Amino acid sequence: MKAIGASAIVQAGAITPGMLYGAGIVTGLVWLVLGVTNLIGVVAKLAAKPVVWSIMLGFGFLFIAEGVKMMLPTPWLAGMAMVLTLFLLSSPRIPAMFVLLVLGGVVALW
Repeated sequence: MKAIGASAIVQAGAITPGMLYGAGIVTGLVWLVLGVTNLIGVVAKLAAKPVVWSIMLGFGFLFIAEGVKMMLPTPWLAGMAMVLTLFLLSSPRIPAMFVLLVLGGVVALW
């Protein structure tokens, strides 16, 4: 399901809502059948951790590329958010992700 969501985000123009709904329903049905028939163990053995990590790494690179494209119109905002993130990562009291979400919301409304 994470891969479906990541694909929808990274390739927003190429994937229609119907395709997304269909992929979610089919994926859910496949997992239901695998769980009911106890074949989930076989799938877990076939999908080794390096395979899963590679998929996650690939989507990570796609997210980075998409993020860079989004930052190009306002490099000053991207630089400010990066400095803020680096500062907040050393602070155990203030979660950096929450502050970035608030900043993104403010910029979106502005």
